[in-house]
Amino acid sequence: MTISRRVFCTFCDCSCGNAPFSSAYKWPLEFTRDFRSRGHRCLLQCCAARSPCACNLVMRVAGSFTDLEIERFMCFSRVEDARSQGLDMGPVDSTALRAMVATTTLPRQEAHAIIPKPPLAECLFDVDVAAVASSLIVPSSSGTLYTFKSYLVMTEVEAQVVVGWAQSPLFTITSAPPLLPTLSLFALCECRCSYFSTDYIRMNKSCGRKELRCFPHCCPDHMPYNSCNVPLHIRLLSASADWTVLARVELATSTLAIGDVLSLDALQTDTNWILGAKMDYYDDDIEDGDIYAFQSSHQIGERQVVMGWPYSWTSTASHTNREQMHVWTAYAMESTGTDLRVQGVVSSAAFSVVSYRRRRTTTTTDSSS
Repeated sequence: MTISRRVFCTFCDCSCGNAPFSSAYKWPLEFTRDFRSRGHRCLLQCCAARSPCACNLVMRVAGSFTDLEIERFMCFSRVEDARSQGLDMGPVDSTALRAMVATTTLPRQEAHAIIPKPPLAECLFDVDVAAVASSLIVPSSSGTLYTFKSYLVMTEVEAQVVVGWAQSPLFTITSAPPLLPTLSLFALCECRCSYFSTDYIRMNKSCGRKELRCFPHCCPDHMPYNSCNVPLHIRLLSASADWTVLARVELATSTLAIGDVLSLDALQTDTNWILGAKMDYYDDDIEDGDIYAFQSSHQIGERQVVMGWPYSWTSTASHTNREQMHVWTAYAMESTGTDLRVQGVVSSAAFSVVSYRRRRTTTTTDSSS
């Protein structure tokens, strides 16, 4: 009798007592600090047996087979569209198996009272649910029915043969509400110094413009012009591409929070804001996210002249004012018509700012003493 007629495959219930599958799952976009990853929410069930939010799925193979045959068993799993035929019993193309998640460890062998030995036997496969979920691409249609399927494959001399499978009940996958954008600082230079300094000098230009000197750092060396500045960059990760990305230097106590609203009039009258420019940046190691560059510039005739980073903060001689801390902050904002609503924020470490005149005065005083 062929092996396919001697085995029976099924999924075991979870040790927490829940059924292993739900009738519906959500499909979120989960963000990490640097990269975006996809995965089912609560696949299979919310269960304390495993983290993050997934049960330990076990495929049980029972029937009449030998220990030598067990050594030739492998388990391949995937989520399938319920309308697709799936793999047939018999020889299978290795290309189809490579697109699935394999359980490569040897199956566990356990005996239950309901399986007398001999002549019947059983073995258990631990299915890597997280790997299956992360490899699934969900189409835009939300009405599709899916099934989780684990195939039992036996390795023959010159082929691999499907000899059985376990299949879940049908379920749906719906899109979760889009998550907020995630911003992170992105360094394009290879300088070994800290990206931001702990203190900066603010210069007064002849035109009345106030700029930070050597901001965010001298790259690769100090430049005795344009206040010595280089562009700043952030990576924006989001399920949506419709964002206005802005940045400014501000008091650490004045940082806007997610949900805050900024009027377009206030934006236009505040000369500290710099609009981020989306870059065409490609890197084999970076697949997700858009890179935005921030640099102040001014149009003079047909030339775009690079300027120092603006900061019109009003300083005074008071001790309280001198002790204030400042940050560089980038925002991802959503347009609401006449306003912009903050949906994503990233800030630098706090730093102090002193005027060039006060720094010279302090230096002269120290030299005299």
